Amino acid sequence: MNMEQIVAMMKSRAQRRYRHGMHGKYDRLIKKLRIAKKNAVVGEKPKGVRTHLRNAIIVPEMCGSVVDCYGGKYWNPIEVKADMIGTFLAEYSLTYKPMYKPRYDAQCRLHTCKRSHFEGGAPTCCGWGGS
Repeated sequence: MNMEQIVAMMKSRAQRRYRHGMHGKYDRLIKKLRIAKKNAVVGEKPKGVRTHLRNAIIVPEMCGSVVDCYGGKYWNPIEVKADMIGTFLAEYSLTYKPMYKPRYDAQCRLHTCKRSHFEGGAPTCCGWGGS
C-alpha cells in the first residue's frame, strides 16, 4: 500500500495533517527509528528513540520500533504495533499517574462525621476503619 491509501484509512484529523504537509521533524523521527531497527540484534527489540513529538502520527514504518516519548517528567517507552497506526504517540504516553481514590460507605455521605476520616482515629459513626 502506498502512503495515500494508508492516509485515506486514517481519521480526518490525521488526514488533514498529511494534506497540509508534514514537517521535517517527523521525517527525522522516522529516520532515527529506521536506523535503530537496522542496528538491533535479530530477535530483540530495538533501542528506544527519545522524542518530545507527542503529536506525531504513527505510520506503518514505525511498527516494531520502540519510541521513548516524553510525558513532562519521565520518558515513557512505547512499543509501536500495527493496531496503533493512525493514532498519536501521546495516546500511549500518559502525562499523569492514575491515582486510587478510596470509596466510602453510604452512611458517611448521609451525614457529616464528627471526625474527619483523615484525622488521627477512625470515626465511630459509620463503622469505617477500626474493628
